[in-house]
Amino acid sequence: MTTLTTSAPVTSAPAEKLILRYVADADMIAAKGRSTGLEVLPAYSQLIEKASKHFEHSNKLNCYFHFSVINASTTKLLFNLFSMLTKETRKGNQVTIYWVVEQDDEDLIDVGLDFKNALNLDFRITVK
Repeated sequence: MTTLTTSAPVTSAPAEKLILRYVADADMIAAKGRSTGLEVLPAYSQLIEKASKHFEHSNKLNCYFHFSVINASTTKLLFNLFSMLTKETRKGNQVTIYWVVEQDDEDLIDVGLDFKNALNLDFRITVK
């Protein structure tokens, strides 16, 4: 079983950190928490690399995202990840994105809708 769990320090809100997970046996990646600051770049780079290599041994990947806050840097990293995943679906691989947002977080709802409309992925938005 290959599992990657990493967290990136968050300087602006130490009580909440970003948690990124990759679990090969479960065909899953996940990101949860506060995703801001340039310090998240190495953690996302590692997650994107793992997701890319995942399709060497599996034809599906479920991706779960539940952020409390993201910034433009995170949005760009996510776009890069989603672009790579879109290419994988063109090869016949199955990718499902689960974008979970709080009911009162209009910004993250809008970001999810923007991604859903811009990409050719199975992109499911859940409002809690």
